[in-house]
Amino acid sequence: MNLPRTQRLLYALPGFSLALLGLPLYIYLPTFYVSEVGIGIATVGVVLLLARLIDMLADPFIGYYAPHWRFFGGGYRAMMLLGAAVLLGAFYALIHPQGGAWWLFGASLLTYLGWSMVNVPYLAQSALLSHTPSDQTALALWRELLGILGVIVALGLLSAQEAHHALALLWLVVALALPPALLLNRYALRISFQPQPTRMQHTDLARLWHTPKLRRFFAAYLLSTTANAIPATLFLLFLEHVIGAPQHAGWLLLLYFLSGVTALWIWNRVALRWGKERAWIASMALSCLTFVWAATLGQGDLYGFVLICLLSGLSVGADMALPAAINADTAGALSADGKDYGGLLFGFFGMCSKLALSLGVGIAFGVLGLFGFDEQSAQPLWVLIALYALAPVAIKLGVLWLLR
Repeated sequence: MNLPRTQRLLYALPGFSLALLGLPLYIYLPTFYVSEVGIGIATVGVVLLLARLIDMLADPFIGYYAPHWRFFGGGYRAMMLLGAAVLLGAFYALIHPQGGAWWLFGASLLTYLGWSMVNVPYLAQSALLSHTPSDQTALALWRELLGILGVIVALGLLSAQEAHHALALLWLVVALALPPALLLNRYALRISFQPQPTRMQHTDLARLWHTPKLRRFFAAYLLSTTANAIPATLFLLFLEHVIGAPQHAGWLLLLYFLSGVTALWIWNRVALRWGKERAWIASMALSCLTFVWAATLGQGDLYGFVLICLLSGLSVGADMALPAAINADTAGALSADGKDYGGLLFGFFGMCSKLALSLGVGIAFGVLGLFGFDEQSAQPLWVLIALYALAPVAIKLGVLWLLR
């Protein structure tokens, strides 16, 4: 019997608040500390990179210990509530700085860790809530739908005001929305969670490592997400120097995310008919065709770029929902022996997501710097075009070969 829509919605509610913090933490926060706090741009970059690396490495440990967490009632839900308290307190300190680089490092690290303490158990509990593979897909789609809506709201708040006031307003919205969402997630869903699972041993961890299908999945997810991160990083540069229409960035981003919302329902139907893996492969094939076409665009091709935003939004919608549903299916299958693998698998899943974002930025700007790309003259332009349009295609083709 499938989960009713009310339960799916209540499960998805925390995804809205978590997504609200994605853009500020990764895009707007560095600018705030450089322009309004007065810390050097290189120092801000190094400090945030270190904090993100530590947070990335913490994800598997959070996932491993979450099922066995014994404080505040124990389990996933208790860690999520504690993580929310850490997140809200640290983010408040982050946007009200009382010091320089050390303050930024400590507050940002606690903010990232608090976010992970909510997000990793939140993703993992879907494996305990769902009853069928179709439920896994539906839960992932509802979660990503609320997440995309959170991104759209964040874009609206941040574009309407100066950085400090926008970040303060965003903190208030998250503070008002996240605790009730977690409480609804905890009580109103009435999930029949498994009893305290048996603690995993080293042999169980070795079992995961020696599962070829699991290794291929995580490698494919890491590469596919990196392929998505490269054009996302270069979006503004490509729009300005190749298309020549930087003034249209706002509504094009909105169109991209709205396309992703629409895609969630489309890929749900495709996954039900073809299966999640084949649907994911189809979405990557669509992405390859889209970005090959993007390589042919030039000055003034705004309408063509609109279609690129629509089609790439459709394919990324599948990347946002289907891999998480596949991972939850795997966790459910492995947990048949009484051990809860969901936390650990989603810990690695989160680590892959964060590593892919870092790789996307590093590859994009590293290669531009290697070829001497000058943002003022936009030369050599072919490097920007190749990175934005062709590098994702090459990586996705590698993923398709890996999943053959």
